[in-house]
Amino acid sequence: MADAFRVVKARGRLDASTGVLFEQECRSVIDSGVSDLGIDLSGLDYISSAGLRVLLVLAKQLKTAGGRLALYGAKKPVQEVFDVTGYTTLLDVFPNHDAAAAHLSMR
Repeated sequence: MADAFRVVKARGRLDASTGVLFEQECRSVIDSGVSDLGIDLSGLDYISSAGLRVLLVLAKQLKTAGGRLALYGAKKPVQEVFDVTGYTTLLDVFPNHDAAAAHLSMR
């Protein structure tokens, strides 16, 4: 069964210099009519506060449109940033694709 959501892969660094392009990529997907978006963080090595802001903005945009954002696959250093900053209470963060897919399939 195909996923009922679209996946965007984050790679390398998500910070002030890369966040704008990543946000544009995700907004392009959302603007194409996608309501539920999964972001695969398994290729992400670093995330800054600017990167966290991008994810929060995307989650709010999707929520306003009746959709949802699910983040998954974060490596330990990136997951620790989510934990320390408290973003795990603001965003839906899952250990893997299957857990994110299960969450997004529930309405």
